[in-house]
Amino acid sequence: MNIINYFPAGVISCPAENDTDYGIAWQAIGASMSATVPCPRGAGNATRQCNSSGEWLMPIVTNCSSNEYEFLMELVEQISVADNLSSIEAALTELTSGLATVSNRTDDGTSSYPSDLESAVSLLIFLIDTVEENPELLSSQEIVQNIADSFSNIPDPVNNAGWMELQAVRSMKRY
Repeated sequence: MNIINYFPAGVISCPAENDTDYGIAWQAIGASMSATVPCPRGAGNATRQCNSSGEWLMPIVTNCSSNEYEFLMELVEQISVADNLSSIEAALTELTSGLATVSNRTDDGTSSYPSDLESAVSLLIFLIDTVEENPELLSSQEIVQNIADSFSNIPDPVNNAGWMELQAVRSMKRY
């Protein structure tokens, strides 16, 4: 497949561009068109509109989700059906460790997908509820540290693009 990096002079278009927020390479497209590309991490597609003046609009990545968050959401189900404290603790340790790891992805400078931020918040609420129901789990230093790390990583400023898109999508859903 040939990637178009420019259009002839006089043709209104959006230039090829690398989106540093999400790590997506957008090829040049004509004005008033949209481009759809696979999400670079995980599943789904990202879309971006080129307006009639040849300016890129913000990418829409609400359909993107990271494979890691999908796996973490599956662990919630395991914890929900666990029938003893040791099974809960083992799955919770894996869940908190995984969440601390993926929420720390901000080190590479790319924003988390909006759906991943939603999942992270849901996971943290689930973790708080689980620990509230089983306070003896707080004796695990690893679980406590991973929850604390996750809480501090998710609001990282590198995630601002994801939070802003999530807020915009939620605002549109209200109307």
